[in-house]
Amino acid sequence: MFKSAQLINSIFVNSLKLCAIQCNQNSLCRIFEYGSIQSNQCLLFEGDLDIQGHLISSLMTNSQVGIIQIKSSLFINYGQSCLTICSQNRYLKCNDHFLCDCIEHTYWNSSSRMCLSQMTISGSFCSPNMNMCRNDLNLTCSFNNQCIDSRISTWSNGITIADRNTIIQGSSSVGLDYPMGIDIYENNNDESLVIVDSTKILIHSWLNDNLQNPSGLFLDKNNLYVVDCNQFRIVLFSSMQTTDPLPQNIAGIKGMNGNQLQRFQYPYGIIVDYQKNLYVADTYNHRIMFWSVNSTSGIILTGTGIIGSGPTELSAPYAVFLDENKGNLYVADKDNHRIQLFYINDTIPLHGITVAGGNGPGSGSQQLNQPTDIWISKKTETMFIVDSGNHRVQLWNIGESSGVTVAGDPNVNLKIPAIGLGLGFYGGNNEPYGIYPECGAETHVDTSGHLNPPPPGCGLNTQKAVYTWLNKVGGRRLDCANSYYNHKSIAQGIQQSGINRSDIFILSKVGPTFALGYNDTINQTIDILQELQTTWIDLLLVHWPIMKHPAQSYIPKSSDPLCNMSNPLTYNEKNCRLSTWSAMITLFNRGIVRSIGVSNYNITHLQEIINAGMILPSVNQVSFHPYNYRTGRTDLLKFCQKNNIQLIAYSPLGVSDVHQFPIIYKSRATGMYSTLFQDPLIISLARTYERTEAQILLRWIHQLGVASNPRSMNETHMRENLDILSNPFTINDDDMMHITNLAQDTCEIDSDWYQCVGDGNPPYKY
Repeated sequence: MFKSAQLINSIFVNSLKLCAIQCNQNSLCRIFEYGSIQSNQCLLFEGDLDIQGHLISSLMTNSQVGIIQIKSSLFINYGQSCLTICSQNRYLKCNDHFLCDCIEHTYWNSSSRMCLSQMTISGSFCSPNMNMCRNDLNLTCSFNNQCIDSRISTWSNGITIADRNTIIQGSSSVGLDYPMGIDIYENNNDESLVIVDSTKILIHSWLNDNLQNPSGLFLDKNNLYVVDCNQFRIVLFSSMQTTDPLPQNIAGIKGMNGNQLQRFQYPYGIIVDYQKNLYVADTYNHRIMFWSVNSTSGIILTGTGIIGSGPTELSAPYAVFLDENKGNLYVADKDNHRIQLFYINDTIPLHGITVAGGNGPGSGSQQLNQPTDIWISKKTETMFIVDSGNHRVQLWNIGESSGVTVAGDPNVNLKIPAIGLGLGFYGGNNEPYGIYPECGAETHVDTSGHLNPPPPGCGLNTQKAVYTWLNKVGGRRLDCANSYYNHKSIAQGIQQSGINRSDIFILSKVGPTFALGYNDTINQTIDILQELQTTWIDLLLVHWPIMKHPAQSYIPKSSDPLCNMSNPLTYNEKNCRLSTWSAMITLFNRGIVRSIGVSNYNITHLQEIINAGMILPSVNQVSFHPYNYRTGRTDLLKFCQKNNIQLIAYSPLGVSDVHQFPIIYKSRATGMYSTLFQDPLIISLARTYERTEAQILLRWIHQLGVASNPRSMNETHMRENLDILSNPFTINDDDMMHITNLAQDTCEIDSDWYQCVGDGNPPYKY
C-alpha cells in the first residue's frame, strides 16, 4: 500500500492488467495497486515513489503494485503554442496564455524536462517558484524549502516584542537574558505576557526570599506557578502577588536537592490540572513527578531515576503537557531527542510511546535534537515542539513519522554568501601576481613529512587577494583550509582590509595533512583560531573523508586509536570519520564554530552520519562543474537537498588544477576541452547572454541551488564573479539543459583519493 499518496479512485476489475489500463487511462495516475484490501480491488494513486511516500505492508499478501513511467519525450511541446498541439497530449493542457502547460496536480521540472507530480505530503522538499506543493491541499513552499500548510506559512517571520534592550519596570538592569518560559496572563479582557528570565528575576524578591534560575511557569487564571530550578522547588504566586498573599513553597524543599520523593534535582517543566495537582519534570532525576494539593511528597509517574531510553525510562525530561480530557501526558524527553506520550490512567510506572523524534539527534524532518518544550492543540492534537538543538519549532501531527519546521532554522547560524573566494595555494611573491604554483604561505610539513620553510615572499599574494576581495570588491566569504598553510597571511589580509570581523564569513577545514580524530580535531581548530586571529569560525569543514592526502607519503599520527593509521589493530576508517565528526559537534556546541560541515563526502559517507544518529553537516563542499555533474553530482545534490545539506562547489569553473580533463582517450575524442572556458557551448552562451564564460558557469551552478567559491587574484574577475548576484541574469531552461548535457569526465576524483573511476577507464596521470 502506498502511504501518504493521494488516492484518486477505487474500482473493481478482474485482473492486474485491467487495473494497469485504468491507471494508464487516467492522466493523473502514477501508481496502481491491485488486490490490496479485497482480491479484485484496484486502487489508483497520484504521486511519485522516488520523492514522496513509501510502501507499507498491505492487508493482502498477494497484492501487486505497478508504476506508470513517463519520459521527457511526452513533454516536448511544453511552452509551445497550444492551438492544436495540447489537445493531442494527455499530460499537457492549454493555459490562459495559449501555451502548453502542465495539467493539474503537476509542475514543470526543468531538470528532467517533464511535468512531475506535486507534493501531497507536509514536509516534502520543494523549490521556490516551481509550484511543487499541492495548493488545493493547502500546501505551499515555505522559507526553508518544505511543503507546509499555507495557513501557517507566514509564521516564519516573527516580531520581536522583548529582547536584550527592553526596559523592565522595577528592574535594575535592562533586557532579557536567556528567557526560559512564557505564558499569557488574562485579566478583564486584558492580556499580558509573562516571561521567566533565567538569569534575571523578573518576579523580584519577597522578604529576602529570592528565586534562583526560574526555568518554567504555568498560569492558572490568577495563580502563577514558577519552577525555582536552582532551589529545587515549585513556588505559587496566588493572585499574581508577591506581598499579599505571600508566595508559597508548594513542592520540593528550598535549597535541598535529592532523589527522595520530597525533593527535586533541578526541575524544569510544570503543568497543573483542574484539581490544582502538579505534574513536574524532575529533569536530572530523569522522572516525572505527581504532587497532589497540599502534599509534602510526590509520586513517581514514570522514570527510574537513571538515564535510559526504554518505555518507562527518561533522559533529562524538560517539559510536560497535559491533555486532561483525554488523559494524555506528553513529555519532552530532551536527551533522548523524542516526545513521549503517557496515559495517566494506566498503572504506574506509566509506559510511554514515542510520538515524535526518537531517531537519534539530528536536523532531519524525522528527527529532533534536544527538545525542551511542547504544546498540543486540543482540537487537532497537532504538536508544536521547541526543537532547541536545531534552533527551530516543529509542527508534528500525531501518527506521522516526520515534522515540519514552522519557525526558526536548523542552520540558523549558517547564512552563507553564495559566492566566496577560494584561497588554496596562491603563488609566492617571487612569481607574478596571478600565477598559481603550489606554494604554502607558512612553514609547513611537505608531502614527505619534512618541515619546510616557505619560499621567499610566499604568502604576500594570498594577503593581497584577501585585501582586494574584501576591501575593493566587497566580497565577504573566504574559503580557507589548514592544509593550505596560509591562515596567517589571510589574517593579515583581513586586518589590512579594515572590514569588521563580524561582517566576514570565514570557512576553514581540518585535515588531512594534519591528524584527525576527536582530540586532534579540537586541537587543530584551536590552532586555526590563533592563526586567523579570531575567536570563532563561521563554518568549519572536515576537508576529506579519509585521513591521508593522496600526494603525501607520510602518515599524520593521530592520538585517536581509531584514526592512527600506523596501528592496523585499532585503525577503522569509518569510525575515525565518526570520531572526528563527534569532535566537530563538540566544537559547534561550545560556540567555537558556528556551523559545521564536510568536504568531498559522498552519499555513503553522509549516510554513515545519519545511521549513527548524529547531527547532519550543514554543508558538503565538492568539486562541481558541468563536466562532472551527471556522472558524479546529480544524485549527491538530490541527497543533500533532501537532507537540508547545502552543497558548495569548488573548482566551479573547471579550470585545470590537480586533474586534467581527458581530451583524447585511446585515439578517441571525449568531447571535452582542456578547460570549460574553451568549450564551444560555453563560449556561444557567453556571447548570447553578453556575459563572460566564467559568469555562465557560475550562474548555471547558482541556478541549481549550489554555492561556489572560484579562486582568483584578478580584481576584474572577482567583480565579475559577484556580478551574477548584484546584476543577475537567468539562463533559460533549454540552455541550462544544454550545459547539463555536456560531455562527462568519467575519470572523476573519488573518495579513494585521485583514482580514476567509472566506465572502466584506466587511471589518468595528473
